[in-house]
Amino acid sequence: LREAAEKQQATVIYGDYDCDGVCGSVILKKTLDQLGIPCRIYLPDRATEGYGTNHAAFARLMEEGTQLFVTVDCGIRSNDDIAFAKAQGVDTILLDHHECGELPDTPYILNGKMPGERYPFSALCGAGIAFKLAQALLGEKAYALLEFVGVATIADMVPLVGENRILAYFGLQNLRTAPSLGFKSLMAAAGIRQMAADAQSVGFGIAPRINAAGRLAHGMLAVRLLLSENPEEAVQLAEALNALNEKRQKL
Repeated sequence: LREAAEKQQATVIYGDYDCDGVCGSVILKKTLDQLGIPCRIYLPDRATEGYGTNHAAFARLMEEGTQLFVTVDCGIRSNDDIAFAKAQGVDTILLDHHECGELPDTPYILNGKMPGERYPFSALCGAGIAFKLAQALLGEKAYALLEFVGVATIADMVPLVGENRILAYFGLQNLRTAPSLGFKSLMAAAGIRQMAADAQSVGFGIAPRINAAGRLAHGMLAVRLLLSENPEEAVQLAEALNALNEKRQKL
């Protein structure tokens, strides 16, 4: 990634459309922005593309000039797509927490469940792995991203023990004391009192609204909300996610 910054390589963060993938993608975008890497987020459409990477998207993104892929919360089974990118001279950095089969052909795999992995905690979610990468690259500046990894850790139902418990605890503290504009707007739309935000608020209030975007419209709505720095836009997007969640509940 430091090389990508030096060479100004056009980078695509390819995430999943659930809360973990959305939060992980946002963590990576904010991290790569700080490194000065030109990057954008791509989430597949659940209805037309389904889960994970797909050949058509990789082909289109490379035609548009993508020089590096970073997957988050997907990719560990994307052997064909990663081989296809490699054949075109495009590397893939893979951040995933799902079970491994035959590993894709890339030396850049971060997954606690990899055979022979020596990292002492194997139950991080996708955003958890993205956060560890942010820590490695940004040091203590990464702590500003704790709310995103805390929300994802609670939302993705990984065991709240060990490092996950720490990430959830400090993530909730950030959410209560200094939330990003996106989370602040989403909590207001969901009727969650900021200072009272807890694991239940995330599991039953915040996460379903983020997930509703990917399920009923497009996950990029949630990404736009979490990256927003415009109060008016953030309120509109939060209300849109709230409406989608109501529709999801009715369905």
